[in-house]
Amino acid sequence: MPGTDIAARRLADAWRSGEPIRDLGAARPRGRDEAYAIQDAVTELLGLPVVGWKVGAATPAIMRQRSLDQPIPGPLFGPRVYSSGATLPAADFPAANLETEFAFRTLAELPPRGRPYEPAALAAASECWPRSTSPSRATPRRRTRLPRSPTAATAAARF
Repeated sequence: MPGTDIAARRLADAWRSGEPIRDLGAARPRGRDEAYAIQDAVTELLGLPVVGWKVGAATPAIMRQRSLDQPIPGPLFGPRVYSSGATLPAADFPAANLETEFAFRTLAELPPRGRPYEPAALAAASECWPRSTSPSRATPRRRTRLPRSPTAATAAARF
C-alpha cells in the first residue's frame, strides 16, 4: 500500500521521540485496512511487547464525528504501561491529554461467533477496573456489570 512504510516510519520515530506529527500528508491512510497495516508496521518497527489493547473513538458521538462505523483498537506497549500512582515527567509527553480510562481483563475466552454475546456472558468473561491516579483506588474493584452491548468493544465503548 502506498505510503504505509513512510507513515509507519514517521509514526515509530514520533513514538520514540515524543514529538507530535502535525500531518502525514500523502502517507495518510485512505481507509481502515491501510490504517491497520500502518499500525502493524509501527508495532513491528518498535519491536516492543504488546501487553494489551486500547479502544479509541469509543463513543457513538465520536464515531459519528469521525465517520467511523466502529471503535478503533490499538496496541498498548509494555514500556508505556504504568502502575497507578506512578509519577511521569511531563517533558516525556509534550502532547499529553487527560482521559478517564477503564481497563478490562479477559477472564475467559469468547471465540468469534455469528451472533453477539449476551451482556451476562460478557460480564462473566471479564473484569473492569476504573483507573485512577489515587493510590487508594489502585487495586481492582469488584467486577463491574457490563452494559447491554452487541460486542465487547462496544461494551467497553459505552461504559
